[in-house]
Amino acid sequence: MKKLFLMSLSIFYLGCNGQNNNNLNKNVGSNIKMGKTIEKLDLDYIKNHAQKISYRVQGAVSSEVLSDEKPNMIYYKLDEVKNGKKIYIEGDEENGFTSEIKYLNSDYLEYISYDGKGNLLTKIKQSVYGFLIEEQEYNERRKLIKSIDYDNEFKFKWEGVKEYLKTLNVKTDINSFNNHPYPNKDIPIPIIKREFIKDTNQTQQYPVGTKKIWCLENVEGIYDNKKGIYSIILDGDSGEVLIVKEFKGKKSGSEGFGTYADYELIYSKLANKKQSSTYKTYEGKDYTRSEWEEFEQKQFEDYARKHNISIAKNDKKDTNGFTSRFLLDD
Repeated sequence: MKKLFLMSLSIFYLGCNGQNNNNLNKNVGSNIKMGKTIEKLDLDYIKNHAQKISYRVQGAVSSEVLSDEKPNMIYYKLDEVKNGKKIYIEGDEENGFTSEIKYLNSDYLEYISYDGKGNLLTKIKQSVYGFLIEEQEYNERRKLIKSIDYDNEFKFKWEGVKEYLKTLNVKTDINSFNNHPYPNKDIPIPIIKREFIKDTNQTQQYPVGTKKIWCLENVEGIYDNKKGIYSIILDGDSGEVLIVKEFKGKKSGSEGFGTYADYELIYSKLANKKQSSTYKTYEGKDYTRSEWEEFEQKQFEDYARKHNISIAKNDKKDTNGFTSRFLLDD
């Protein structure tokens, strides 16, 4: 877990589809007064109680330092339980510090970043299930300048999400939720996220007017009387089901390099609108019918050029009425 910690502050800015969440620039919904000054990280405490992991002496980094050498920089790690909190801090005075705090009798964590002088830069409050609760950003004088309170922004609350998960026979207590029944590393781990819809590619997947979504990713449950692992998108205001996909396993990537999670579209609110729903999913990308036909035609033309085959359209049809460019004449 600690090896992953250094990436945590960037990971939590990612949305359900890997899109960056740019809403930190919105001064919305915060119950913390803008301009409030926050205390600094106690560097003296860190220096006296943290483990000294590495030293830099004249540009060289070492795990130890000779008694007559004065290091230019010391990298610290602090791991302790104090006042009902499990605290993990690491960093140095040149690059800054990051902190992970788990409140032992609560269902959320905090991820905090500081500059090298201990001044607060960002603070992220996150549920143990994965979704963001609050984001804050501070200026060099440690005053709050930007904030998002996700609980205020989303009309459909976490309590409603839990009730929906129960209809799928998903156990929502954190111990059961994290007790992943599939030890195979190829099975994706369940996580709950929520985000604002800003990216154009995302808005095309949902009904007009959709601004916020809950992402229930890789939850094991029963949907439409079938047990499986599902990724489900809910409207962030109404709680309406927008998309349901079932995990079908891992597939090899292009030309056999790497693997990706393969999902089958089970339900889309846009499915009854012509050319709006997913027709096929290939190498992790969803295609509408027209997009797939265009892609298939291009693939055939590339194949035909390599093998000196005429690209004239043939008369053979597939079962859906589309003339397949791969059904070559005898």
